[in-house]
Amino acid sequence: MKISMYFICALFVFATLVSCAPNRVVVGESEHLSNVRKLIDGVTTKSEISDQLLSPINSFENGRILIFMWNPSYENHYHIVTVFDENDILQKHSIIKVR
Repeated sequence: MKISMYFICALFVFATLVSCAPNRVVVGESEHLSNVRKLIDGVTTKSEISDQLLSPINSFENGRILIFMWNPSYENHYHIVTVFDENDILQKHSIIKVR
């Protein structure tokens, strides 16, 4: 009887956590954000991106990976994830729509 109560409690906690998780949709290159200058892997520098997107909301690996928040309108919120090389040149990026 105790095992089934623990199972039910664990299931309830898990369901609560999963239902609160944000839904994220990756925005494809064809849907690039029109008001954000196109990010070009291998060309765009960290300073160019920082000048346009202000300060990152998160930084990992000593600033090699930066995450920026962009809110073009009241309804739309995006995370722009950028990965730089040792020369601060953009190597890879993703634009993620946050719901």
